[in-house]
Amino acid sequence: MTIRMHYLLGLTALSIFTAGSLLSVPASAAQPLTAVEKLYAELAKLPDAERSKKILEGAIKEGKFTFLNTTSGKKGSKHMKLFRKRYPSIKGQRGELSPEAAGEQIVAEARASRWISDGLSLALSDMGDVLKNNIAARNPTPVTSRVRKEFEGTKDPQNRWVPWRISEQGISYNPVMLKQMKVDPPTSYMSLCDPKYKGQVAMDTAATRVLTGLRAIMGEEKLRQFLECLGKNEPIIQRGQTNRIMLMMAGDHAIQGSNSLYKGVAANKKNPKKAPFEAVYSAPIMIYPTGLIISSNAPHPYGAALFVDWALSKEAQGLVTGWGRGNVTQEHPFFPPEAQLVIFGMVPEATRDKLHSWYVKYLGKKKG
Repeated sequence: MTIRMHYLLGLTALSIFTAGSLLSVPASAAQPLTAVEKLYAELAKLPDAERSKKILEGAIKEGKFTFLNTTSGKKGSKHMKLFRKRYPSIKGQRGELSPEAAGEQIVAEARASRWISDGLSLALSDMGDVLKNNIAARNPTPVTSRVRKEFEGTKDPQNRWVPWRISEQGISYNPVMLKQMKVDPPTSYMSLCDPKYKGQVAMDTAATRVLTGLRAIMGEEKLRQFLECLGKNEPIIQRGQTNRIMLMMAGDHAIQGSNSLYKGVAANKKNPKKAPFEAVYSAPIMIYPTGLIISSNAPHPYGAALFVDWALSKEAQGLVTGWGRGNVTQEHPFFPPEAQLVIFGMVPEATRDKLHSWYVKYLGKKKG
């Protein structure tokens, strides 16, 4: 599968922002290596097979590790269960926390110098506080060479996280409703401003991920123009992606201005008649990675390293695909060859606040 790729996630986007300003030197680059990071640096000098052997021996000796928020619910349990099946002598534990709570917990542990958790899984857009506080261990693992070319932009040049799955945002619609309305589907984000879709486009409340992704696609001024014209088209503002997409498929409205496409794809695949859904692949798809971060003072550094390496194994990545989600080493489960992917990352706080202010100005008082 050949997917057209737009690399809009550069070193600037990956740098750390504090108080709305870009630090001239990323915070972690100025910090001395911790004992954990020194260990990983030494392991990285070994041939791959020898490195893997030493990590496994060390992990077996440690006997356990704890990761926060690998993924939620039954999927998270199955993920860790699969690891334990592969390595039965190592007790991998997971904390069932929201991304925000997981980030807050590991920051609190660092500030109290109480190293309980070995690491966590976070979407790139949620990593700000963890990276700013230099909690992410630099782990130059060779497994990142398995990342597919179209997802190269999800990797960190400083090795502070290992991408293991991706999430997407894009436009979708209810084909039955559009047929009843006798209108063609939208083809781009700007086409959502067309009066023929008036009152039929649903958007979430101001979401940083969506606004940041649209900025990467359009640039700031065009994004402002888009929000302004969309606001004049009476959009429906509803909180919650799952709720919105279910309402669209039930006939409440015709179009999703942005949503996680996998939810609609999965529902449509299960029951096309009850879940009418189509994605707009002529418009760019916003992509952001979820990465595994090891604490810079992890109490079980070998176990943590083993878990991170395993997460990019064929069996672990296959599990992600089985969820209907995109992993980073195998072909995407539903993107067509013509899909245009735009990978985006973090933005300065001042930029984020500006995007939110535009959203509130143009869309904040709409119905929903």
